[in-house]
Amino acid sequence: MELERDIQQNRRISGFLETEKLLFERLERLDAEIRAIESDLGPLVDERERVKGWIRQLGLKRTGPAEAPGAQAGGIPSVEQSSPATIKDMVMAVLADAPNGRTPSEMRKEIKRRFGREIAQKSHSPQLMRLKKEGRIEKAGEVWVLKNENAGM
Repeated sequence: MELERDIQQNRRISGFLETEKLLFERLERLDAEIRAIESDLGPLVDERERVKGWIRQLGLKRTGPAEAPGAQAGGIPSVEQSSPATIKDMVMAVLADAPNGRTPSEMRKEIKRRFGREIAQKSHSPQLMRLKKEGRIEKAGEVWVLKNENAGM
C-alpha cells in the first residue's frame, strides 16, 4: 500500500514527527471524505423514512413479486402501488411524519415536494374537513394533526 511505503520511507528520512504529521493529515482527509459521504446519505435517509411512512399509512405489507402485480424484485411495491393516490392519502402521509402538525399551506408545499402534485386550496380544504369528520385528523390551533389512533401509522 502506498501509505505504508510512505510511512516507512518517512521514518527513515525524517523520523517520528514527520510520520505523525503524515498520519494525522491522512486521518483528516479520511474524515473529510466520510463527512462528504454522510452528507450525501442525509437526503436518502430522509426519503427512506418518508417512504416508510407512506407504506405504513397505506397499510402496505411486503409481498413477493409473484404475489403482487407490479411489485419489483425483492417484494418492494412499485412506485405506482406505493404512492398515495388521493389528496386524503397524501394529507395523511405528510401528517404522519409531523408530530407537531402542519398548516394547510405547509401540507400543500410538502405534498408538492414529496409527490410532485400541486393541490389547490379549494381542493385541499374539503378533504381536510372530510378527514376531520371521519375522525382521522383534528385541528390544533393553526395546524392539523393526526388523531392519536392514527399517529403511529
